Amino acid sequence: NQCYVIGVNRVGHDGNQIYHSGHSMCIDPYGNTVYYKPEDEDLYTFSINYPDLEKVRRQFPFLKDADDFTLS
Repeated sequence: NQCYVIGVNRVGHDGNQIYHSGHSMCIDPYGNTVYYKPEDEDLYTFSINYPDLEKVRRQFPFLKDADDFTLS
């Protein structure tokens, strides 16, 4: 809901010889892929422009329909 989604995964074989395929990615609030790294090791830094995120939240005001509750 109007947020960036970042999924990271390791690459290569771990100590138990289990293979991890990578496929790390960042998705913007519109569902567009901002970054995708299939099977290579990489280090990447993201900067999120908060005014752009506020613009998305104004375009899609889903939070107005939120329920007020507390987890305990």
